[in-house]
Amino acid sequence: MANGTGITGTVVRTHDAGGQTEGCVADDVNKLYYIGEEGGSLCRYGAEPGDGTTRVQVDTIGSGGNLVADTEGLSIYYKSNGTGYLIVSSQGNNTFAVSQPVSGAGANPIMGTFTVRATGTID
Repeated sequence: MANGTGITGTVVRTHDAGGQTEGCVADDVNKLYYIGEEGGSLCRYGAEPGDGTTRVQVDTIGSGGNLVADTEGLSIYYKSNGTGYLIVSSQGNNTFAVSQPVSGAGANPIMGTFTVRATGTID
């Protein structure tokens, strides 16, 4: 809450993310947030104060997963109809993984990956 001299807040919950956090993003539409761990996994949590600390693994970093350490950035692209895509940078192989944000208990499987390559005018 802004009080004229600064911002104050109240801690409503804490939890251990499992490892060193490399990136995070909040999905305001679905009331979720995502955390990428260095060398670990990409996980989803409920964002509401009463959601607890249960996490859902979205993907793994390394063997068997779509991500190569580290996940330096996460973002969500929203479409006009309220749906959207979770986009995760996979720094170790210079790709971006794309998954659909979902609400509820289901996983958001990675739909695919893409790269941005240098050209004569873009690097």
